[in-house]
Amino acid sequence: MYSKYQHIITIVLISLINFLFSFKYISRTNDFSITVSGILILSIIPVMFLLVYNDKQKIPEKIMLIFSSRYLVWYLISILTIFSIVFFTIYPQNLLNLDRYEMINLFWDNLFSKKCPYCPRNEGTNIPGPFPFYFVIAFPFYLINEIGFLSLAGVIAFILLTRLSKNRSLLDSNLIILILLSSPAVIYEILGRSTIFLNSVLILYLLLFVQKIKLENMKIIIVTGLFTGLILSTRSFASLFILLIFVYKYKMSFINRKTVITGLFAIMALAMTFIPVIALCKDDFISYNPVTVQFTLVPVSYAVVVCIAALAGVLFVKRFSTFCWFTGLVCILLFVGHMYYWNKSGLIDAIVNNSIDVAYVSMAIPFLLYSLFQNEIWTEKTALH
Repeated sequence: MYSKYQHIITIVLISLINFLFSFKYISRTNDFSITVSGILILSIIPVMFLLVYNDKQKIPEKIMLIFSSRYLVWYLISILTIFSIVFFTIYPQNLLNLDRYEMINLFWDNLFSKKCPYCPRNEGTNIPGPFPFYFVIAFPFYLINEIGFLSLAGVIAFILLTRLSKNRSLLDSNLIILILLSSPAVIYEILGRSTIFLNSVLILYLLLFVQKIKLENMKIIIVTGLFTGLILSTRSFASLFILLIFVYKYKMSFINRKTVITGLFAIMALAMTFIPVIALCKDDFISYNPVTVQFTLVPVSYAVVVCIAALAGVLFVKRFSTFCWFTGLVCILLFVGHMYYWNKSGLIDAIVNNSIDVAYVSMAIPFLLYSLFQNEIWTEKTALH
C-alpha cells in the first residue's frame, strides 16, 4: 500500500516538473491553443503511463510485447542519439542563449591562459559555479566544442542504470525509460546543453555504490573515499546526499572508525581538485569562487533547515527505493527555496524570464524515477551492515 502511494506521489511530481518546463517554453509561442494543449499533453504523460502500468491486463498483447522487449531500450538510445547529433549539427551550442556550456568554456579558456579559472571574461558577468572535478569530466567535450554530448551521456547513463537493475522487471524498466524520454525537462537537458541531470546521475551511481559495498578492508575504504571526494567536487548539493546515504545505511552508528577514515580520504580527494585551482588563482579565489555562487541559489537559513530535516527523516527510511524517493523530495524542497529566493517580480514572470532557473528541478528526476517499481525485501540485516 505504501509503495502504491509512493508511486502516485512520484508520478505527480514528475508531471509537475513537466508542467513547469512546458509552461516556461511552450508559453513563448504566444498561441493560446498550442500552449494549453502542449502543457496538458506533456504534463499528463507520466500519469497515463502509470494508469497503463496499473491496468496491464487490458493492454493489447502486441503493445505489451513492445513494452516488454529487451531491444526497446537500444532502439530508444539509438533514436535519441541520432536526434541529438542532428540537432547539435543544425543548432550548435554557440547559438544558445544559455550560459552553462559557456561556463565550461570559460573555466578551461582561463586555465589554458594561466588565469584563475573562476574569473569572469568581463567584469560583472557570470563566473563558473560548479566545483573543479565537474570541469574535468566536461574536458573531453570542451575539446570537441560540443557540451551537448555530455548532457546526452548523462541521460544514457541513467537509462543503462535503469535497464540493468535487477530489482525490477524488464517491463518496469522500459516504462521508466519511456517516462524519462517523454519529459520536456530531459529533452531540455540535452538540447539546452545543461548538466544538472548528469550531476544527479553521478550522485546516484555513488549512492548505489555506497549502499552495496561493505567497508570491510582498507582497499574498499580508500576507493569509496576517493570516489566520494570526486563526486563532492562537482556541485555543493552532492554533499547533502552523500551524508544522507551514510546516515541511511548506518543510522545512528554512521560515525564510526571506518566511515571517518572514508571521510578523510573523501576530503583529501576533494582538496586535491581544489589546490591547483587555488594556487593558480591566489587572491582572486577569494572574490571569484564556486562556493559563493552555490550559496546564492538558495537562502542559507532555508537550506540549513532542509538539511537538518532530511538528516532526521532519513533515519526512518528502511528501503533503498524509499531512500531514492526521499532524496528526490529533498531536491524538490531545495528547488522550492530557489524559487522563493529568486521570485523578485512575480512567480510567473520569474519562471518565464529566467530569474528562476527551472533546470535545477531536474536534479530530482533521476532519484524519483529510480525509486519506481523496485522489488525489494527489507530486513534489519540488509539495511544495516
